[in-house]
Amino acid sequence: MRFSPPYGRWIFAPLLGPAPPAWRAAKIEVPEELRTSAGLPPQSGEPLPPLRDFRLVNPRQVAWSRAVQPRPSEGIGERIVRTLVDLRLAQLRRASQRLARRRPRARRAPADPGTLTAALRAGGRRAGLSTLGVAAYDERWQFAERREDVCGDRMIVVAVEQDYERMQQAPDREYQLTVRRTYVRLLQAANELARSLQRQGYRAHVYQDEGGAMTLPYAIAAGLGQLGMNGQVLTPQAGSRVRMLLISTDAPLLLDAPVDFGIPGVCDRCGICAKRCPVGAISKRQREHRGTTKWKIKTDRCLPMVSLADGCAVCIKTCPVQRHGLEHVLDVYRETGEIVDRGGELETYRWPLDDRVYESGERPRLAPDVRHPPALRDLAPSDA
Repeated sequence: MRFSPPYGRWIFAPLLGPAPPAWRAAKIEVPEELRTSAGLPPQSGEPLPPLRDFRLVNPRQVAWSRAVQPRPSEGIGERIVRTLVDLRLAQLRRASQRLARRRPRARRAPADPGTLTAALRAGGRRAGLSTLGVAAYDERWQFAERREDVCGDRMIVVAVEQDYERMQQAPDREYQLTVRRTYVRLLQAANELARSLQRQGYRAHVYQDEGGAMTLPYAIAAGLGQLGMNGQVLTPQAGSRVRMLLISTDAPLLLDAPVDFGIPGVCDRCGICAKRCPVGAISKRQREHRGTTKWKIKTDRCLPMVSLADGCAVCIKTCPVQRHGLEHVLDVYRETGEIVDRGGELETYRWPLDDRVYESGERPRLAPDVRHPPALRDLAPSDA
């Protein structure tokens, strides 16, 4: 049972820079006081309204966000690289659409789930993924506008770690190119896995650019990480310095299980992301949202900064798990009772809107039209 990559990946490899290594499985010893529960916090059990795609509910605001994002100042060589990366990304998106319309080959014989899952993981490593996990399909996390994308009862979560050095410079004008390069790696790998599943007689649909469904609940269910205070999945290996996509399939893959890595406990004792957010978009208290208890991000505050301030990403950059990995964070905690780097250099960032460096305890002062752009006055709240 083979998952073989097409040659196109090697042709475009020089555009993407060094490939991140595949992650080893996280085996974390969690101090008892940091334990919470595996998976999402307890569900209320009440019926939920249909999940809406934020981008489709707010098309005008999303178009504004894309239009106002600053363009990097770059030479001819950098512009050529950016153009080629964008062309490759468009090519891969079209390939995903073609795969979604393709019928799988006739299935020769029932596959052994263990063998099939092991081959999928091996294929993911060869394709350049940092990791992947498998979760059961859950209609609560499917966008109402994209139900036709579901083609089975399994969701494969594929993940690629983003460049470490670049993230330590966030907010950074080159960040968006880093994001695009990461999505190229993700889509290449996801398309390869979907194509291989179809060759073996199974349906497979790649969800592009985190669209179609909420990726984070599936990543948690697949044991890739836990929900952090910054509203994102924190992986033990790289925090939220990672991008993820979903593949829907009817292949009988073995399911992974959620894991309590102690991350919510770390976030409770840390809070750097909430303290350093330039606009206070991150709450330090959890509340119930769509039947689960979580830290809810204020989208009306976050989106302007992501749009105007070079992608912002302060909440990712300042996270100790992103910088050091969870194992080191827990080692320091066991020795000192403290979360590493709180109040230190990690909290310092350069703010692109005034080109000033803000250290621990300092926040930028923002004009009203930057904090609350007129274009976002009718922004519908996010279901995430």
